[in-house]
Amino acid sequence: MLGPRVEGAVVSHMSTNLHNLARGQFATLIGSAFVTSSGFIYVWLPGLICLLALAELFWRSGRLILAFGLGHLGATLIVAGVLAAAIRFGWVPISMPRASDVGISYGAVAVLVLQP
Repeated sequence: MLGPRVEGAVVSHMSTNLHNLARGQFATLIGSAFVTSSGFIYVWLPGLICLLALAELFWRSGRLILAFGLGHLGATLIVAGVLAAAIRFGWVPISMPRASDVGISYGAVAVLVLQP
């Protein structure tokens, strides 16, 4: 609603990229799960709602939040570690530490994988 410039600033600030993590912006670990850079939210949001509703039926709120949160944090930290190693060994361009990484995909996949 506020335009692409504000969207870009929010995504850049909330991204769990290596640049933000190296600067100690650990609040982005949680906040990044609630920011999306995709303009097509209406395409995947119904599927996400169904997934979370199913998980709520099986697990109740506490375990759902725990699975989503730990999945998001764990995957973010694993990806950051692998990316840092890949940069150190020269496997990916040096511009990668500033690449945007936001969204709910890590948490959603964790919930999907952990379904009973």
